Amino acid sequence: ASIKLVEKFFLSGWLLFWVDGGPLLSIDWIPVLVAIPVTALFLVWMINAYNFVDGIDGMAVSGAVFVSGAIAFVLLLSNGNSEFFLVFVLFLASISTFLFFNWPPASIFMGDSGSAFLGYIFGSLILFTVMSGDISIWTWLIVFGYFFADTTVTQLMRIILVKKWYLPHRSHAYQNLARISGSHLKVTGAVVLYNVTWILPLTIWSVMKPEMALFAVVLAIAPSLVFALKYGPLLSSS
Repeated sequence: ASIKLVEKFFLSGWLLFWVDGGPLLSIDWIPVLVAIPVTALFLVWMINAYNFVDGIDGMAVSGAVFVSGAIAFVLLLSNGNSEFFLVFVLFLASISTFLFFNWPPASIFMGDSGSAFLGYIFGSLILFTVMSGDISIWTWLIVFGYFFADTTVTQLMRIILVKKWYLPHRSHAYQNLARISGSHLKVTGAVVLYNVTWILPLTIWSVMKPEMALFAVVLAIAPSLVFALKYGPLLSSS
């Protein structure tokens, strides 16, 4: 685990070199000694967070398909000339192919190499698009609403409830429900439905009405926070 952590920080530093330190450096009141470490920690967290959602068949890759498709769509709506549009379309196409084999019941699995790659790529694209002004950080928080809420709440609750919180576990809300229901398909399908019917409209709203983006973030994350609190580590510990 310690070797992997060093590798992740190295990858984060490599990316920060190419993006001139990241978007936080453009904010005058944030010191360089704060901006760079915080951005590096964000990238490491993104890699780990995406690894956390790869716990049942189809969950991580269907999330990647949704995020890629949603961002490509809002780029088309707001800025059809964006060079990132083609990047997300190609990413969507390649990930969708993997989804065909990873959809429950899965015949192949991505493992750490796949989930770490997705987390790193999405973290990189967040930095690039925020710095270019193509996608706001609020829109990114919305489109990742379910996954950000689940991974953050689960990790914080484990720090509170479990002595060795850093060890591998299966106490995410979606994992608990998959175990209780006995079906990966039902849980993955429910998250896909939630993303399409709730998160996608909020994502579009944040782009079409930027002044309402912060409110849309709250609406996107709040239900997921409640879900993670109710069915996550608290349920596992009981």
